[in-house]
Amino acid sequence: TKHDHADEALWFLNDAEEKGFRIDKVGYSAIVHALCKEGRMSEAKDLINEMLSKGHCPPDVVTYTAVVNGFCRLGEVDKAKKLLQVMHTHGYKPNTVSYTALLNGMCRAGKSLEAREMMNMSEEQWWSPNSITYSVLMHGLRREGKLSEACDVVREMVLKGFFP
Repeated sequence: TKHDHADEALWFLNDAEEKGFRIDKVGYSAIVHALCKEGRMSEAKDLINEMLSKGHCPPDVVTYTAVVNGFCRLGEVDKAKKLLQVMHTHGYKPNTVSYTALLNGMCRAGKSLEAREMMNMSEEQWWSPNSITYSVLMHGLRREGKLSEACDVVREMVLKGFFP
């Protein structure tokens, strides 16, 4: 079935822990990534909560970003936004990749202008857009027929030293 890889990894995780082995952050994160790729977001969030409760292997920015991206791929942008707030609560600062994943999800959901506003607030959020961030936003605006705004993004991109 579609869920073979993640199911196999979850079985391994449970079996290893029953036998007294401690799975590290890398192992947990790999399973979270597999669950997200399969769209199993509820299970991915449960596993992150398990990582937090066990204490010895808290999730990192990369793990959280995988879940943000997973939610966005399913069109669940509001859940992705909420997860970025949870990251802050647990002391992790979302990075450029985290925000770019969210902006991409927002653009795919037809919320390019909102994504643009979020990018404009980036300096307040301690992250900096990169060329991929600008491209995501430019294409989102173009898809929505907001060509003037897309051109503004290209100009800003070039002014910041990035090339489309």
